[in-house]
Formats: sequence, structure tokens, C-alpha cells
Amino acid sequence: SGVNIIVSIHGYSIEDISRSKNVIYSQAVNLNWFQYPGIDVVRDKVIRKKWHELYKKYVVIKKEISNECEEISRKLFGNAKILGVLCRGTDYVNLKPKDHPKQPSIEMIIGKIDEMMMVRKCDKIFLATEDEEIYQALKKKFNSKLIVTDSLRLRDTGKFKISEILKEKNIDKYENGKKYLINILLLSKCQCLVAGCAGGTYGALIMTEGYEDEYVFDLGVY
Repeated sequence: SGVNIIVSIHGYSIEDISRSKNVIYSQAVNLNWFQYPGIDVVRDKVIRKKWHELYKKYVVIKKEISNECEEISRKLFGNAKILGVLCRGTDYVNLKPKDHPKQPSIEMIIGKIDEMMMVRKCDKIFLATEDEEIYQALKKKFNSKLIVTDSLRLRDTGKFKISEILKEKNIDKYENGKKYLINILLLSKCQCLVAGCAGGTYGALIMTEGYEDEYVFDLGVY
């Protein structure tokens, strides 16, 4: 997949590992509580710190990707104080996958953005979303204060998963994965955060050196 060539682990790429003689392939590993970064990184900052330390020690973003991210950050953010916002919609909200976190409504997101912008005196809002309707709603509300990258955004996906739509549209996996990663890296560079519970949110919380303020909607599961 595209992710395989976007990041490396402790200096080794997936290709390096695949050619090594000293590799054990396993279907499952018992990692106890340290199995996977999930909602615990929202609820427990001690757990989050441990994942952040692992990320800093072992995960290396490809130089050309990190350079592209820095260039986008300079163009979009400049010296402004940025409120990062992550919203999941489309297939996640339509299909309501069992045991996955419930997502906040657009009205809930807008209310919290208004509050954070006022309290923390943010200049701009950086939005990361795959949902065109969410983007249009926030664009209408916040106008020139809203900034986004050129990542793919979709309208109502009905009963289909995004992965199925991407395959149908023959979207390049590497480019789509790269843009997603850059969006999460940009979120991690913001001074404040408003988000629903989702994988991208967990990633930003692990990557960031710390937010001045954050609010993550913890609404239970579907």
C-alpha cells in the first residue's frame, strides 16, 4: 500500500524488512494494553505520552513528505494561530460501524469552534475532512477564516465505504495516503484542536508536541 513507502520504522522501510533473513511473520502479537493507540490517547494523557515517545523514537516520515508538509504549513498557516478541526463524515456516519466512536453533528462542531476561537483567540481554522458537505457548512459559517488542503472530499456515499469508492474511481492509493498523512501532520502543528474521536485524531494527538487547548468529542460508540 501507499503507507509502506511513506513512513519507515527506526530507519528501515518495508522493502528493507521484506528482503531480510531475520524476519518473523506473525498474524497476531499479544501486546497487552499497548496493542493499538485508540480512544485511550484521548482519555489518558499518560498513555498518550508513551505513544508519543514511541512515535518520536521509531517513526520516520520520508524526507520529501515532511518537506512538502512544511511548505504547505508555511503557505497555509504562516505565523497565524491555528485551530485544527477534524471531522469524519460520509461512510463513517452513514454506516455507523458497530463499536466505532459516534461522531459529533456539524452543529456541535461549529459550536465548539466558536467557543475555542473566542477563548483562545485563534486567527484561522484548518479543517481536515473527507466530507464535502461538512466543508461547505464550515465554509459558509467561517468564510475566509477556513483553510483546507486539496485532499479528496466526497458527498453522500450512501451504503458504500470510502475504500470501495476510491477503488471504483481508480484513485491512486499512494497519493491519497500521502495527502491524508500530510493533513494529520498539519493538524499536529496547530495550536488548538477540536475533533471527533477517530484514527486521524489519535494520530494528531500522538504526533503533536502539545496543544494549547483541545476538545475531542467522546460520545460513546455506535
